[in-house]
Amino acid sequence: HTIIFFPAKGALIPLKEWVGSKKGSEDVDEYKRDPIRYAADNARFLEEAFSTQAITEERRNKLLDKYLSLIIKYDRQAWKPFDEPKNGYPEYLSDGFSNLGSDVEVDSKKRWGREKLNVDKAEIFSQSRDFLRKTIADALDDLEKVKAVASYVYNNIRYGDPFALIPEGQSIVISKYLDEGLGVCRHQAMYTQVLLQTLGVRSMLFPNKLNGGKHLSNLVLIGDTWFLLDVTSPKNKHLPAPKKEAYLVEVGSRVELSPEEISKIRLVVKDGDRVYMSDPRAAYWRIRPR
Repeated sequence: HTIIFFPAKGALIPLKEWVGSKKGSEDVDEYKRDPIRYAADNARFLEEAFSTQAITEERRNKLLDKYLSLIIKYDRQAWKPFDEPKNGYPEYLSDGFSNLGSDVEVDSKKRWGREKLNVDKAEIFSQSRDFLRKTIADALDDLEKVKAVASYVYNNIRYGDPFALIPEGQSIVISKYLDEGLGVCRHQAMYTQVLLQTLGVRSMLFPNKLNGGKHLSNLVLIGDTWFLLDVTSPKNKHLPAPKKEAYLVEVGSRVELSPEEISKIRLVVKDGDRVYMSDPRAAYWRIRPR
């Protein structure tokens, strides 16, 4: 399930072209079972290819673009659109994922809650292509990948209220928030999640209450330890600014983190300035047509 560069031939060759064949459907099923393993395997192959002196910048770019386009292609084969929202965020955010929040209504005209947030990987990858290429080329371990993603999102989506620009109830792609350079926790956490997934880091969205207020951050697995990752920017005057080295807070040393364990998470950070508690609020989502 990888893309391999053959320096001797000077060509970019996909090892398998899955979709559209009988075997392809079986491979897509395997991809759906664990897309993060697929991403991690491909990230390692890309790191090796990028380190080859014979490869040109043009070929590096083609190799990366092929990998990113395959993620979108397999996402669309593995996760078909559906209209009836599900409750409880999935671990993996596929292309077309739509975060409805606590309002189950999909019709923008009937929604009473906030905007619908849609994952548009083609645009996200276009925006973050240089960042992804550099991060892969640097051959970072998972901890350094998480730090790199946190810094990228922290610096490119500053904390601020975007509703002056975006009416409530509308369907908005999360790439817009990087275009504007402005967003709140849910926009930052979703963008963070997509980048971590693409780099092969196992992670999930984590609805919680921060100092009593509704908040969305991420849980990330590094080795066999889960950490809470919060990239909230310090422009929110109501919250203390996290230090860069305080992005990660240890949750527990178990590779498998059950829903029950997640529901009991309570973390006190920075001498009590930040208190995170799991919030079992409704979290509706669907896969929208694309």
